[in-house]
Amino acid sequence: MSKRLPCLAIFFIMVAAIVSAEQTQNLNNNKGEITLRVRVLVKEAPSFPITTTGDYWLYDEIKGEEILYGGNSFSFVTESVPGGIKIPFAGVFSGSVRLIPVGKAKVRIGNQLYRGELLITKQDNHLLLINFIDLEEYLYGVIRKEISPNWPVDAVKAQAVAARTYAFYQMIVNQAQPYDLDATTKSQVYGGYKSEAPGSINAVEKTKGEVLTFRGEPVLALFHSNCGGATEDVKNVFGNDDIPYLRSVPCQYGRKSKHYRWEQTIALDKISTALSNRGYQTGRLRELTAVKNRHSDRIGKINIIHSRGRLTLTGTEFRKALGYNLIKSTIFNVKVKNGQAYFSGRGWGHGVGLCQDGMRDMAERGFSYIQILQHYYQGTSLETLYEIYRRAGFVN
Repeated sequence: MSKRLPCLAIFFIMVAAIVSAEQTQNLNNNKGEITLRVRVLVKEAPSFPITTTGDYWLYDEIKGEEILYGGNSFSFVTESVPGGIKIPFAGVFSGSVRLIPVGKAKVRIGNQLYRGELLITKQDNHLLLINFIDLEEYLYGVIRKEISPNWPVDAVKAQAVAARTYAFYQMIVNQAQPYDLDATTKSQVYGGYKSEAPGSINAVEKTKGEVLTFRGEPVLALFHSNCGGATEDVKNVFGNDDIPYLRSVPCQYGRKSKHYRWEQTIALDKISTALSNRGYQTGRLRELTAVKNRHSDRIGKINIIHSRGRLTLTGTEFRKALGYNLIKSTIFNVKVKNGQAYFSGRGWGHGVGLCQDGMRDMAERGFSYIQILQHYYQGTSLETLYEIYRRAGFVN
């Protein structure tokens, strides 16, 4: 995961690179707005059933020409075959194929429904289905997958800005990749049209085009469920250089959440198996000793004593090996007794950036979405995408 744009000059070069017919529309808009489109990987497999809910165009990306136009709804199975992508009624294509619904028609993949276009491309022996969609409409399908759209309005607005900023950052750093974002927790969760809700749409529209910047650059707007009392420095979690707006901040909010405290009992044999599945070879486990970071309650290292020696992992590595739903955070104490490890901890998630439960609590106490964002991402400013593009010289 990229953690920082290298410098302001390079940032503007990268912004220039995404100003294209494919990703940008209406740059010079009298309302001071621009429209960007984002590429989201929604499915990956050797074949897929695809349905349109109305009229559509199908294009051959390499030849730059229309394959066919279809009226009404249509279903087909596309698959990866030697030589390219097979579309049953049109043949085999060596390059990507684009499906463009007409008007309000949408694309259905399995039980998921999506706005926007669908790019079908081949990678190795499988297909990538990439939803090419307006950035704001993409956010409609993100909010409810991350928080409840029924939370206080300013909490949902804060989430909308954070999610938009994260997506815009990824559009810049991933411009040379096949897609900008994944629809899972690898990026931020996106559920398409069925995940939209009135509260989500309202928050996105009320903050339209707004993103967070630090010294003129869009920020890496990381977020998590519950920080357990304080967020964490990004360098202690992901091991990258210090990022000023992702340093630890105290958080007295979100303490009534069910995610604030957690307990877990795990058999040592199960821990050993989980470690082995991740490539860490151990003998029979005997003891676990957690070592906290110097300036926080989070676990910096965990020493695992076993019959064949000793294994030392970072708290983040240990949590990943056992599973994020078992070890909910790296704030924990652990005791070993009678072949069992007893964990008691606080928070849920990596702890960097915006604390979602804290965000909700702050909104309930009357803080605005701007105050919430600037508490968790300290030193940042709120700007519009139009302002960023204008500063880069692409709009008047």
